[in-house]
Amino acid sequence: MSLLLSLASAVLWLRCYLPPTRNPAWRWHTYTEALYWGRTDSSGGKVDRSWRVLRSTHGLIEFENEQVAWPDGMPPNLSTTSTSAPADDLSWQYGRGDMAPFHDQVLGFRFVRDHNQTPRGGRRYIRDVFQIGVPYWLLCPLTAALPLWRSLNWRQARARKRPNRCPECGYDLRATPTRCPECGTVSEKVE
Repeated sequence: MSLLLSLASAVLWLRCYLPPTRNPAWRWHTYTEALYWGRTDSSGGKVDRSWRVLRSTHGLIEFENEQVAWPDGMPPNLSTTSTSAPADDLSWQYGRGDMAPFHDQVLGFRFVRDHNQTPRGGRRYIRDVFQIGVPYWLLCPLTAALPLWRSLNWRQARARKRPNRCPECGYDLRATPTRCPECGTVSEKVE
């Protein structure tokens, strides 16, 4: 499982830099894939929307939590059919395409906290956004550490099981078959 996670992070890292289009106007944009999920509650005349986004773009994987509230109801020119969904229904969406570069990254990390109460369409509007992005250059080695550690342990255990090897440290016992000179373990083949 950890090996699959490591491979997935490496593939997503490479894929976020591949252009989805050959249009030269988009050459500074990068490929973006995102999974959106959330709920919209339009009961009582007000609209509350809570969305979460997991996005792969610009060499980082980003998580976003967005809370939007229209305490007086959404203006008619902005309302959509999704606001009439029952409050308990969880909606899922998948999107992909080009995205303009971020200008607020530090060493590939991204942290954004935004609170906006600007009126829209003559009605009160509250938007609270939290975004955190972790670069793939950090995720790839972290997810590869466990498979690498397990493969090294597997090689050491395999070396210890070879004939004429110490079962504790894997030292070659052909010269001293009764006791390991490395760790002092008495061999099981002592007659």
